[in-house]
Amino acid sequence: MPVCKQTNTKRMLSDKTVADIVEAILGASVVDGGFVGVLTAARSMGIVGDKWTSWSEFGRVWREAMVARKNGVRLLDNMCQSVAATAAAEASGGAGADQESVLEAELNRADVIYSQSVLDGEGWLGLGTDQQYANVLGANRAEEIENIIGYRFKNRALLAEAVTHCSTTDLHANSYQRLEFLGDAVLDYFITRRYYDYQPELRPHRITLVKHVACCNDLFALIVVCQGLHRYVRHSSAMLATSVRDYQLRLDYARQIWIQSQNQG
Repeated sequence: MPVCKQTNTKRMLSDKTVADIVEAILGASVVDGGFVGVLTAARSMGIVGDKWTSWSEFGRVWREAMVARKNGVRLLDNMCQSVAATAAAEASGGAGADQESVLEAELNRADVIYSQSVLDGEGWLGLGTDQQYANVLGANRAEEIENIIGYRFKNRALLAEAVTHCSTTDLHANSYQRLEFLGDAVLDYFITRRYYDYQPELRPHRITLVKHVACCNDLFALIVVCQGLHRYVRHSSAMLATSVRDYQLRLDYARQIWIQSQNQG
């Protein structure tokens, strides 16, 4: 009778497999427990911080982290300033510090000062207020956009940022590019969940295919123009204005053709 020889073997999981498992666990959590369930799972796995106990707490926790980081940068600035002063004193007194050490200390402090200025910038932090951006859109235009999308903003600075193109000449305004990352993730969830729940069940590769079709620029451009949101985009690009106008003309022409075909039918 043959003897089975046991060997100590380890199965190596690829990076992608490990990532897929994490994503699958989060997917199972959101299906079973909604956003509350997936937040609990993400917090337990260390994907998000322990202080993020609810979705509404995200803004507060993020701001606290930024304040702590700013305080840390200021402390580091004080340390670098002290080192630079000591190195300069030693160099002038002939205590052994060379000019290169002084220069390095000054450069280190310059880097810290730059980091602090970036953190102090309201635009980088995204913490603008209604008062700060009161004249960016104007109350009437902001209200018109809110009527279209059916949502009232607590902070209209975010709304102003969402409709600001990177070509704008307003140096104090952020473009929509950072918010676009969040919106892309939200759309990805909506569309994926829609086809995940589709009956009969779709295979993973089929979900990927239909998601690419549903999440396309042509569809979103159609939504923006049909809803009239293109009239509120803040930009300074003649090319963008021409492209939007041409698209609107082509869309109007397509509508007329469709109406004629319906009347003839």
